[in-house]
Amino acid sequence: TLNQSKIPVLAFHMRTYDDVIDHLRAIGRIIDTPDKAEKIINKMEKDKKAIVDKLPEKSKKVVILYATSQDVSVKLENSIAGNVVDILNIENIASECAPEGMGGETTPFSMEYIVEKDPDVILVTSMLKSDDEAKRIIGEKLGTDTVWNKLRAVEEGNIVYLPQQYFLYNAGAEFVKGIEYVAKGVYPEIYGELDE
Repeated sequence: TLNQSKIPVLAFHMRTYDDVIDHLRAIGRIIDTPDKAEKIINKMEKDKKAIVDKLPEKSKKVVILYATSQDVSVKLENSIAGNVVDILNIENIASECAPEGMGGETTPFSMEYIVEKDPDVILVTSMLKSDDEAKRIIGEKLGTDTVWNKLRAVEEGNIVYLPQQYFLYNAGAEFVKGIEYVAKGVYPEIYGELDE
């Protein structure tokens, strides 16, 4: 419809922080505001560096669960959350797993694998109507499993539900807020507690 109406269209596929930076530069050129785009990028880079510079030498391990109304799977490094974990030098225990389908962002959930890798923190993303719904689904699908309940991260209450505004949809110029959210969720002793 847009093409038929002779309206120029440009579609971006943004998953990673680097994608956001590249696309901000492109948009700045397209709408003839490259200085404004560079100002936004410089602030993002400065804020990201301030977070990364505080990282501890010894990193933690995480698993990134992806909850839908039907299933729970595990996110890989080519997802938004996976990219954020990579930026923070946090070990994603699923990084060596094969994706579901070519170029996929998820791999099947395996309780045995998670138990074997023993993550310090469980991060949860979702494609549900709310973050509260994600908590309900995880509770229903996994909460009654005795093995799940004996995971160190579960016993210690280290489950962090990632807000959809940063992790379901690419946050664009707000991407660094997602990085800060994960930093606080994994390293509250360094970055401060999350505001619930």
